[in-house]
Amino acid sequence: MEPATWVQIPPGLLLSRCFVVGSFVKFLVLSFGLAFLVDVVVFVGGGLTDSFVGLVWGFVRMYTPAAAAAFAGYRWYRIRRNVTGVLVATYLMSPLLAFAALLLYAVFLHATGFLQPNLLLQLFESLPIPLDPVFILVILVVNSYVAALTINAVFAFGEEVGWRGFLQEWFEARGIGFIKSSLLVGVVWGLWHSSAIVLFGYNYPENRLMGVFLFTAFTTSVSIPHAMVKKLSSSLYPPHLSTER
Repeated sequence: MEPATWVQIPPGLLLSRCFVVGSFVKFLVLSFGLAFLVDVVVFVGGGLTDSFVGLVWGFVRMYTPAAAAAFAGYRWYRIRRNVTGVLVATYLMSPLLAFAALLLYAVFLHATGFLQPNLLLQLFESLPIPLDPVFILVILVVNSYVAALTINAVFAFGEEVGWRGFLQEWFEARGIGFIKSSLLVGVVWGLWHSSAIVLFGYNYPENRLMGVFLFTAFTTSVSIPHAMVKKLSSSLYPPHLSTER
């Protein structure tokens, strides 16, 4: 076996011989194929029947891009990074990017009629103990922030290895600019969720086919900020905190 050839790509992550088209195809086929296989197995087994099944399903599925990237030659598990102030700062600030993206997305859904906040307000008002929507929002934001830095970070890292790791760097190494590469990654990222949306109504229990389009539009719109966080921190760790579930 001939020795691996290493290429230096800003922000400095090392890649092995994964810039050939064959590795790109391997990554796409495996990342989509493994995710689809996981979805089908769970679907045939009865679907997302409880929270434990959903937890296991989510964890395994979200690491299929990392497995595909490793098979394609991206040795992400060998990468080491020193802990710097910039890395810590971006790590702590990255979840706020997800909140901002979700806010913009909610505004878009409301404008298109897919989100009706009045129904949520009526739900709060109908409870035996009326709840202040602002108080609930604050609690949700705090809980989501803590979860993003802890349990969500473990789950979402598997995806970031594939999207901002292998795929972003593969596109840029082929001479595609940062913005175009980020947008292409966003499209692939969104379409990768297609089987989960169609089979389980993931994030879109109604209008599932439309959900595929909407979610792909969402991932494409937030892909550039994710890639910017990675470039700023020179690490895959902060960007995956921006992936809100």
